[in-house]
Amino acid sequence: MMHPLIVALLDLNHAILIVSLALVLEFGAYLLWALIRHVRLRESGMAREREQLGRSLPPDGMLPDIMVQIPCYNEQAVVRRIVAAVAALDWPLDRLHIQVINDDSTDDTPLLAEEALAAARARGIDAGMLKRTKRRGYKAGALQAGLELSTAEYVAVFDADFVPPVDFLRRCMPPLIYEPRLAFVGARWDHINGDANALTAAQQRIKDCDFAVVQLPDCWAGNVVYFDGTCGVWRRRAIDEAGGWRPEAFSEDTDLSLRVQLLGWRGLRLASVAVPGELPESMGAWLKQQANWSKGTGRVLRLHLFGIWRSALPFRSKLAATLWLGTDLFGPALLIAVITGAIDLLLSQTTPLTIGMAAAAAALVPLAGGAALVMGQCFLRQADPREEVVRSLTAIVAYAYSQVWSAVRIRLEGPLKEKVATPKTGVGIAPGNR
Repeated sequence: MMHPLIVALLDLNHAILIVSLALVLEFGAYLLWALIRHVRLRESGMAREREQLGRSLPPDGMLPDIMVQIPCYNEQAVVRRIVAAVAALDWPLDRLHIQVINDDSTDDTPLLAEEALAAARARGIDAGMLKRTKRRGYKAGALQAGLELSTAEYVAVFDADFVPPVDFLRRCMPPLIYEPRLAFVGARWDHINGDANALTAAQQRIKDCDFAVVQLPDCWAGNVVYFDGTCGVWRRRAIDEAGGWRPEAFSEDTDLSLRVQLLGWRGLRLASVAVPGELPESMGAWLKQQANWSKGTGRVLRLHLFGIWRSALPFRSKLAATLWLGTDLFGPALLIAVITGAIDLLLSQTTPLTIGMAAAAAALVPLAGGAALVMGQCFLRQADPREEVVRSLTAIVAYAYSQVWSAVRIRLEGPLKEKVATPKTGVGIAPGNR
């Protein structure tokens, strides 16, 4: 007969297994729900987007001032390209302002940025650099410090590894100008190097799936919309009303998006405006990025969970926000389920309930995830669904691995310490032009 303490521990292990399996199943159910919403809302949502983007802008003499912020830390591989791309944006030159925020870079970023800014100034654009000697607050601190030096009514933000098309502002600004309670407009991420290797191909599918099948339907349904940290334009008044960028949130973009919408503002995601950017080409760089995002989303969930449910948002919006912020629990839940399930199996403690839940999760998550990945590619890139079925399997494995490893990495690193910048290689840029 087993000792009562051992029996209690086995019962606890079994209970943890059931909870973790329930969370994994919840993730699969959420993907299935997202698929259904995408199919149901796609036609009306895209019709509404065409209407919003089809409005004519005022004459150039009446267009508002826009400050474009480019936060940088050791971005020598890409900084000249992003400054040149922003300087080429189709907007009246006297109403376009470029601000590179250099955060104590240890490479040639300041020198290369100043060269590109000088070229922009030669064209008559107000372009300068804010040098911060300490990375206080990291990206959020940089954006807030830069914001305090400008009176522009609108603020666009680009990470250094993205390349906005010339017509970006002309396409994104009509909704902001004509809808006074719209806080921000976010374009979708495209990918410069989506076909560089199997890893970038998987990343492209994961990002497209998140955007097309999860984020866009939230926007179409009128739920909380999240700014992805880059490739978007903010209304300055909304940022100020929400208290500005907050470094303590770690995921500053998600945090600010949520805070402004809890105050009654709205966000907009655009499917038809895409900005290409660089995907990490090595497993190490990608896993660092994933760990950063998981930490940040988890922190935002803890900061705002009660605020979401106490807010005036409709129940469906509260539920959607909670589920989206909670998707990063999938990795820890999957890892715990594997460990506790192995213990249960080795000690012959499995029950019909745990076997059934494990079987359901093993079927639902890959099927719903695969269908979502295929649908994302078909919707955004008109891909052949037959070809995407096989490719989506690779993306599912990559996603599961990244989430589990992020869960392990976060536990090993302990409390949030600092934000680790994802390395950029400047893919597609000739070395002499970096």
